[in-house]
Formats: sequence, C-alpha cells, structure tokens
Amino acid sequence: MGTVLPMSDVPASAPLAVLDAVPAHIALVDASGVIRLVNAAWRRFADGNGLLSAHCGVGEDYLRVCDAATGADRAEARRTAAGIRRVLSGERPSFVQDYPCHSPTQLAWFRMIVTPLDRGGLHGAVIMHVDVTERETQYQGLEAQFLQSQKMEAVGRLAGGVAHDFNNALQVIHAYGELIEEHVGQDPVALEYTRQILAAARRAAALTHQLLALSRKQVLRPVLFDLSTATREIEDMLRMTLGGEIRLIVERAASVGTIEADPGQIQQILINLAINARDAMPAGGELIISTSTRDIAREDLPAGEPFTPGPYAVLRVRDSGHGMDPATQARIFEPFFTTKAAGKGTGLGLSTVAGIVTQSKGFIRVQSAPGQGTAVDLFFPVVPGTAEELPSPALQHLPPRGGSETIFLVEDEHSLRTVVRQTLQDNGYRVLEAADGSAAIAVAADFAAPIDLLLTDIILPGFSGRSVANRLRRSRPDMRVIYMSGYADDFIADHGILDPDIVLLEKPFSLAHLLVNVRDTLDGHAAA
Repeated sequence: MGTVLPMSDVPASAPLAVLDAVPAHIALVDASGVIRLVNAAWRRFADGNGLLSAHCGVGEDYLRVCDAATGADRAEARRTAAGIRRVLSGERPSFVQDYPCHSPTQLAWFRMIVTPLDRGGLHGAVIMHVDVTERETQYQGLEAQFLQSQKMEAVGRLAGGVAHDFNNALQVIHAYGELIEEHVGQDPVALEYTRQILAAARRAAALTHQLLALSRKQVLRPVLFDLSTATREIEDMLRMTLGGEIRLIVERAASVGTIEADPGQIQQILINLAINARDAMPAGGELIISTSTRDIAREDLPAGEPFTPGPYAVLRVRDSGHGMDPATQARIFEPFFTTKAAGKGTGLGLSTVAGIVTQSKGFIRVQSAPGQGTAVDLFFPVVPGTAEELPSPALQHLPPRGGSETIFLVEDEHSLRTVVRQTLQDNGYRVLEAADGSAAIAVAADFAAPIDLLLTDIILPGFSGRSVANRLRRSRPDMRVIYMSGYADDFIADHGILDPDIVLLEKPFSLAHLLVNVRDTLDGHAAA
C-alpha cells in the first residue's frame, strides 16, 4: 500500500496542483452556478479559443452563459444548463452528456460529467469536460462504414433481383443480333442497324456487371500474376480510350510480386480510372500509371478491416486534371454519385473499382486537391507462388471449332434455348434439350447413348442446374458440365470466387464465346 500523509503534512496548494495536472477541463460551481474555481486545462482551452474573458473565468455565472447561448450550440447548451440544475437541486445524482464544441478554432467532441459537491463548506457541483474527439471520430467512421455496407447490401439485392431476368433478355437480344449480322450480307444499312443493337446490348450488360461489381456480387476468376504484366497487356487499349489529347506515361516496375486476383477485373479497373481521368482533363493533360511494391505496417492499414501487414503490390493512376475538393472526394466511391452532367455518367465507375478491389482483398487510397490532379493508389497483398503467364489477346480471339459430340441443353427461356440449340447444331453437335429440371431428368433417363456435355442454366423450374448435373453424373460420371447464368450468387464461394471445378458462362455471352467454351470443356481444357 502507498503511504498516506497526515493532512497537516500536505501543502495547502496540493489540491490545486492535482487539479491542474488533470488533462480534463474542470470547474467548481456553487449552488447558484457561479464558477468558483477552474483548473489549468480549463483555462488553456478557454484562452486558446478566445473564451476566457467572455464567460469562462472565475466569478462567471455558468448557467446564465448556457441559457444565453445562440447559434449551433444553443440546443446542447440548454440541455447542459437543465442537467446541471437537476444535480444542484439534488434531483439527479449526476449528469452526463456528449456534445460537439463548435469553437472558433476547431470542432471537437467532449463528454461533460457533472457530479454534486458538498464538502468543506462548499455546496455546488464539479463540472468536468473530457475530450472524446478521437473516440467520436472513430465511432462516426464505423457508423459511416456500416451505413455504406447497408447501402451496398441494398444495391446488391437490387442487382441480384434483376440480373438474372435482365441478362436472360439481353442474351436473347445479343444472340439473335449476332445471327442477323451474320446473315445480312453486305447491306451496309442493315449491318449498321444490327451493330447498333449489339452495341446497346453490350452497354446494358456492362451496366449490370457494374452493379454486381460495386455490390461485390460478381464472379471472380483469380489467378496468380504480376501486376506489371496486367498493365502491359492493356496499354494499347488505354491509349485508344484516352485519345490524342492526353499523354499516357507508364512507369512499370520489372516485378512487383505475385498477387491473386482476376486479371480481367484489374484491367477493367484501369479502364474505369482512365475514363475518369480523361473526363477530368477536357483540355488534355497527362496520365501516369505506375506499379511498385510497398511494405505496409499494421498502423498504416485501413482501420476496422481484416488486412495483414506486409508487402503490397501498388497500382497508381495519377492525372493532371482539375482535382477534387474534400467534400467530393469523400463521396467518389458512392454508387450513382457523379459530378458529370446529366446523361454523361452513371456514377458507377469508381464504385465498381472499389467493389473489385475489395473482392480482391485490397484497399484504395486517394489523394486530390482542386487544381492539383488526382492520384489513386490500389493496394493488393503480395502472395507466395509463381505468377502465371496471362493469355495473349491474339490467342483469345481464335475462331471457335465445332464437333460431333452429344450436348444436353437445359434452359427454361424458350428463345434462348432455340438460338443456342441452332448454333450448336450448325457447328456439328448433336443436341438434346429440356425446358426445366424435371424434364431434363426424364429426357436423360430415356436416352441410352452417352451424353458428352451438359449445358444448363443454374436457375431452373423444378430442379436447379446443379441438382440436374449431380443426378445425371450418378450414371454418367464422365459427362462434362457447363453452367450458364445471369446471376450466380448462390454458386460462388466467399469473396465471389468461382469454385475451380466449375465452368460458368455468364450471360450475356457471344455465340463465339459459347462455342469456344464448349470445345475447350469437351477437350478437357479450362474454359472461361
């Protein structure tokens, strides 16, 4: 135990010294609310904010000051005065209130604690103001994150609700548009009309994919690759996107380590950021894309998120555009927020970027100021393993090959089933078909010959596509399967990552893409 000195041995100034050593702002008021004593912290705060001579010195009536408050602090001051009066009258044993302090120099948050004082002939109360700005800021940040997550969840439900039916309709439009384009011959007017239809279908499909991406509901196909490689593959496309008025500079590190992500989505991020940068430089300018590696300490990671300290591959996109003020910067990743004129933007570009980065276990930092351009840094954790070689764009556009195998097509959308069946038959395949899960089981039971490939929608009346596949594989274990879907949320693992043993065609797909996937799957190659 510590030593207790007799009161006669304690210097008379000790109580005041103790009060002055406390960082909280403390004042003693008498029964009428007049300030009789303040500590050093109270005086420093009052003096630093120009309040000491006005109403925070000894002898001031604290209750009168609260009652006379005006402006933004008026309501809080009135509640404060009422709480102090209840403590002074004995009606309440204490009074606690958190409040914002709009002082001339800062916005701070304080917790006021009022307790009764009846000792040494002094009847009144102790008023203590504790600075809780840091705690309140953290709370508000967490609250903002929660509200944002609720918003994203709502957008995700909306996107998921419409994606399946909407993408089915787009698939039919796109497929028949391709067939028209193939059969109109050299009629330039008909060709132009058809291409406009296909372009509109692609734009609509991209919008749906953006909704799924920003709500983190899209399917990812992650591989191990080097971030510098992904930027190299898309550089020519970026130059075309930016146009001749904007100079593109690529500062690519030789290697930034291996990351695990979907390279197609990383390239989509670059396109979205490049479009935003282009729009911020209407008179031309400079866009610099660079890759690097940084070691991130725990204290430098975003608060409240499960990130691991260590090496991160960093993709930076920096423009010389008009920049953003803090209010705009705080909202840039909100869905549908845009500073562009009506009809010039959906407000989904940057929120899509945020969704993809989050799904890839990364995070984003933005630096911007009016007139000083914008820098967007994307951080992806470096993982152990050897980077895979990304497919060459030239190899991705090889013409599809047909075959003679038997394909079982299960699709409940009649128009889509018809065009897919016709396309497969035109390329030499034998096709069985069914409109729902129950019919598929019956058709397969009556068909004695081998079925080489099941091509089925995921969502079907009766049995789901996966249930159909599982039942048919009991008697046909060598049968291969391709799933089709406009929305595969129930078919993907955590973070939207597709199970490696599943081949999924996301609607709307081109007929050429269908044929490539069918051939690759039959041949035992990975399809995408």
